[in-house]
Amino acid sequence: MHYKENKRLFISFNEMIRFQHLICLIFLMFSLTGTAQYVEESEPQNKKSEENNADEKPSPWFYGGNAMFSFGSISTIMLTPKVGYRMTENWVVGGAYTYIYYREARRNSPDLYYTSHGPGLFSMYFFKNPIAPSAGIDLFLSADYDYWFVRQQNIPTRTLEQFLIGGGMVNASGFGPMLTFGVYYDVLHRSGADGSFFPSPWSIRLGIFF
Repeated sequence: MHYKENKRLFISFNEMIRFQHLICLIFLMFSLTGTAQYVEESEPQNKKSEENNADEKPSPWFYGGNAMFSFGSISTIMLTPKVGYRMTENWVVGGAYTYIYYREARRNSPDLYYTSHGPGLFSMYFFKNPIAPSAGIDLFLSADYDYWFVRQQNIPTRTLEQFLIGGGMVNASGFGPMLTFGVYYDVLHRSGADGSFFPSPWSIRLGIFF
């Protein structure tokens, strides 16, 4: 009697185990089917989104600016907002306006300071990095013309021109703003008391553009 009851309990326990295995197998099959269906449905959507992104053209307007900072015995703050228009996919032309604060600390005499502001024109050309085209860093060439009004303490306001040519690197990730690092040379640089604003014709500038 006890043997038959134990045998029945044993058989029912084995049947439950088999039943659980069957449930797990069915659940696994449905899971794999659902996953495959999700992949099949998501692939066309991803392709469609990629095609839509490829079809979308960037805005013809180009805006941002350059900045230059230095602090110490000589402190300089320069801000140059720019607005341009894309003549082609890689070539941009536009206008700018610059504000500069310059202060030079002196021990035996009052500090020397200048302020300057004025309009300007610029042109930038972007192209692929020929050495490492897949590195995510592109290159650019730039030309900037500025016409400034310079004011120094106890000296009448004077005008100053500069023409910068240069180039540098720009991130090419395609996401977010473009960050630029450029080196420029002023071909109109003059030395002397009534010369150029900066003592050296060379300058390094950082930029951010959208």
